[in-house]
Amino acid sequence: MRRFRLLLLLPALALLTLGSPALAGVTGKITGKVLDKETGDPMQYANVIVEDTHLGAMTDEKGKFFILNVPPGSYDVRAESMGFTAQRQTGVKVFSDRNTPVTFELLSTVIESDEFQTEVVATRALIQRDVTSSLRTVSSETIAQMPINNVTELLQTTAGVVAQGGELHFRGGRGNEAR
Repeated sequence: MRRFRLLLLLPALALLTLGSPALAGVTGKITGKVLDKETGDPMQYANVIVEDTHLGAMTDEKGKFFILNVPPGSYDVRAESMGFTAQRQTGVKVFSDRNTPVTFELLSTVIESDEFQTEVVATRALIQRDVTSSLRTVSSETIAQMPINNVTELLQTTAGVVAQGGELHFRGGRGNEAR
């Protein structure tokens, strides 16, 4: 019986011994921060990309980032943020089970583009389905063409509005009535 247990225990020990090198890490990690070069302030939400891979990260509130599971090798790493020039660091070496620190300092820039011009034209639906009462909208162009001197005169042109005794009355109601 004792010999039988020993025979079962030996293969289990052999598997554990042979399997231990597989537990060692085969990837590395890139960490660092992205700063504004002019002020030295950390840059929030900048993108950091390991080029020619699908790996990347976004900086946190303190401008810090980390990219996990990077295979060992030499990479070009790029940091970019809207309104800043992108910066690339070439030859960033990543080793298994090691942390590779990288710091980026980005310069602010003006974004100019003649290629993309956007024109926004606002339109109002003829029938507004969420309005449950009558509604009248008067555009500034219409008001400019009307022979009026103040807001009271403009309101008097609306159906259901009457001026009487220096007061405006809406839809037949009077100021002395309960509301």
